[in-house]
Amino acid sequence: MTKFEIIDAVSDGAAITAILVLETTDPQFTDRLLFAWSQAGWAPQQVALGIKAMNLSGCMAVSLVGAIFAQWVAASISSSGQKLPAIAFGADMAGLDAMGKEVGLKTN
Repeated sequence: MTKFEIIDAVSDGAAITAILVLETTDPQFTDRLLFAWSQAGWAPQQVALGIKAMNLSGCMAVSLVGAIFAQWVAASISSSGQKLPAIAFGADMAGLDAMGKEVGLKTN
């Protein structure tokens, strides 16, 4: 992992923790979220159901686990010699990885 990928992972965890603390200390936070998300179309209403079931921090954690799993599957498939999943995985990870390599080259 590059330095930026580590920073990204830490910031994701910090964001989930901050939202969890906000949910536990401010009882109206979740009510305001549910009100805002339930006022829009069909897709935001489905998000509101997820927030109601497991709070926003839970939705964020599930989303993060889903993204990690998708990237792990893509990496596993790409290591078996197939080109298309390797290209998709490379495109997904290119932003932070390329930036991390560039910064690593300039700082070393």
